[in-house]
Amino acid sequence: MPRLTHKLPSYRLHRASGQAVITLTGRDYYLGAFNSPESRVAYDRLIQEFLVNNRSTDVVQSQANQDRRSVTINELISTYWDFALGYYLKNGQPTRELQALKYSFKPMP
Repeated sequence: MPRLTHKLPSYRLHRASGQAVITLTGRDYYLGAFNSPESRVAYDRLIQEFLVNNRSTDVVQSQANQDRRSVTINELISTYWDFALGYYLKNGQPTRELQALKYSFKPMP
């Protein structure tokens, strides 16, 4: 009986980040927290797509790009402003940093 020459990529720990990682055709894909159910599901999904596409990552990469949600500048500023309101306080009073941020968020002419 011939030996299997093409093993599946392994599910492994990325020590620096504590995440699960898999390498397909030389590119690392991070799957989430190591040994979590979500990362195991992500591993299974990537392996399935990889095998269905004849061991090609073209479709896998396009799927990964579609999963990312784009953020608008307004959403980013709004989220940061909410954070800044609670962060830039001294003795319960807002610092001057908030005024500087407000000026920086004004639209340019």
